[in-house]
Amino acid sequence: MSNRKYTSESFMSQYLREEVGAAAIDDFVDAWHEQPGKKEIFDFLGMTREEYALWLRDPEVLPHIAEARRTALSSGKPVAGSAHLAKNSDGSG
Repeated sequence: MSNRKYTSESFMSQYLREEVGAAAIDDFVDAWHEQPGKKEIFDFLGMTREEYALWLRDPEVLPHIAEARRTALSSGKPVAGSAHLAKNSDGSG
């Protein structure tokens, strides 16, 4: 794992600001494993459950998740996941 100091900010928060690259997610996952039980991993990473499921299936989707968030933020819509990338498991969105 890198020497990166983990703050209360999630991977996604830092990734969206381009403070970390996509490869840094592995360090965040390692950090989560070092402190199990505190949060669900998707919460720790700053993802929704749906975003995390998408990323698990295809890690290359991460830039698309970020773009979906940026689009939602710039349009003033609440960030509720990546509904246009995959339907929510509960059928909403």
